[in-house]
Amino acid sequence: IFLIGHPDIFIRAMNRTAPKKLNSKELGANTFKLVVGNSGYKTKNASIRLSIYKESGEKVYEKNNEISIGPEGNVIEFKWAVKPSFTYYRAVFSLDDGAGSTDKTQMMFFGTTYSVENGTLNINGQPFRIKGVEGLPGLLNPGRTAKKQTYKKSWAKEELIRLKNFGINTVRLENPPPGLMETAQTLGMMIVPVLKTQDSETILALHEYSNIPYWDIDTENPDVITAIGNAVNALDPYMRPVSYSGNTK
Repeated sequence: IFLIGHPDIFIRAMNRTAPKKLNSKELGANTFKLVVGNSGYKTKNASIRLSIYKESGEKVYEKNNEISIGPEGNVIEFKWAVKPSFTYYRAVFSLDDGAGSTDKTQMMFFGTTYSVENGTLNINGQPFRIKGVEGLPGLLNPGRTAKKQTYKKSWAKEELIRLKNFGINTVRLENPPPGLMETAQTLGMMIVPVLKTQDSETILALHEYSNIPYWDIDTENPDVITAIGNAVNALDPYMRPVSYSGNTK
């Protein structure tokens, strides 16, 4: 028999909604929602604190909320407006019942925003013009011979650098390897993943990379198109746009 215990009041779940539009000050409002549980039958008073740090460890925001938690629990909301960027943040939620800390959890996220307005793709509030190619970089070592379908991360980096020097800023391909995503992200290049099935695993594996401007659907099956769109809406916390490049007939 295994028993899993938790404090009387505890953080049951958390979620962040990324901003879709910027306000008049060009700030995007991130919304954090937490579900706080109460394992007892009496209402309890507590405080919950949100602290946000940059990847360097610098604290950039802190807010405390005083809350009452009944037996049915409570939903707590925080809003934090910040200028959108590719900065990596860590949000820490701390719950205190007055006698000390009872629970703590955290989440990592990029402060990046993506939207489409009047047919224009915007990233961090600025229009983004794609200058792209299609295919998997790193299959051939430039200037040398290689077996067909050979892929090496070092070759991919060389090819991405060459493409960037030619003015290319985006690569579109199916099932991009995580190593390629990381290399492209380091170089400031975008990757558009091509989805042909209900690729929940692909979306989950890639959704925390900030260099995905949008998801592309390439299939003619209407049921699969709907399923992919629903999967992106459910699994991508940045709510990036979805495009369709299949048959239009």
